[in-house]
Amino acid sequence: MAEDTGIHITTAKWLTPDGHWVHNVGLTPDIKVDPVVGEVEDPKKDPQMEKALEILDK
Repeated sequence: MAEDTGIHITTAKWLTPDGHWVHNVGLTPDIKVDPVVGEVEDPKKDPQMEKALEILDK
């Protein structure tokens, strides 16, 4: 192999808890958190974490 190259070998399948294979399909989140469009991104603000905390607080 040439310098600065690598090889990836997958030895397992990624499955959802109910046994569906996610390869070439991906996952759809149960709750989607859209990014705030048009606002300057605040590095201290994490919309996904805020939504998670909101859900856990219920």
